[in-house]
Amino acid sequence: MKAVQLKLAPATTAVVGKTQIAYLTDGRRMWDNTLLLAEVARLLEAEGKGGAAVQVDNTAAFDRVRWDFLQEAMEAMGYPEEFREFIKEIYTDLQFTIRVNGQSGGRKGASNGVRQGCPASPLIFLIVQEALLMAIRGDKELRGVKVVTGGEEGGRAEVRERCMADDTVVYLESAAQARRLFEIIGEFEDASGQKLNPSKSTGVLFGEEKLRAAPEGTGIRWIKFGEEEMDEGLGIRVGTEEQVRRQWEEALREVVGEMRIIYSQTC
Repeated sequence: MKAVQLKLAPATTAVVGKTQIAYLTDGRRMWDNTLLLAEVARLLEAEGKGGAAVQVDNTAAFDRVRWDFLQEAMEAMGYPEEFREFIKEIYTDLQFTIRVNGQSGGRKGASNGVRQGCPASPLIFLIVQEALLMAIRGDKELRGVKVVTGGEEGGRAEVRERCMADDTVVYLESAAQARRLFEIIGEFEDASGQKLNPSKSTGVLFGEEKLRAAPEGTGIRWIKFGEEEMDEGLGIRVGTEEQVRRQWEEALREVVGEMRIIYSQTC
């Protein structure tokens, strides 16, 4: 499957949108999404501004991939029929056994999922996840947040969805649009077999949106930026200057503590 990965990588890079940064080969950097979230937070916290960000995480993302949906997605994205048939052959009539304390049970059949540890599986999963990103990107009711793009004219562009594998951040002009976002996510879940993980998904209110009531019926936790801690992304927790300062102080204390333990053991 390593050979499949090497051939699949440039094709998947070509068809997956620029808002997905995981596993691709054209120089996309995984920390860009974290930096963007920090800058958007700073922008929306300015006087007279406001908006929301929804951090969405999937439950057992690789294990829940529906094979029929994968085939439909590959066909829609233009993958050749020969390749689709090859992938179909790989993910047909799979069986597995479970070993506990050295004892193996009987064979069981698998009906969905892509193999953990297979070199091609991350790229195959991106094809499935791109269906969600395309739906969010193309929806006429959703509106992202406007950011300054730089340059002499000081242009502005809309930021809407960003993704690292299945970890998705959706920026919304107002938290009221979350209802429409979760309608899209629900349709994706029904079609693809994916499932939102509410315990690892969070909505964040910025600026003037913090003065309004959090949306109801989304099934996720909502926090107010600067008043509560955001979830970590890639080991980094975006926050206010004071929150970031406290993070560095805590990290420094941990490093100093570890150094003292090492020193005491070697002296």
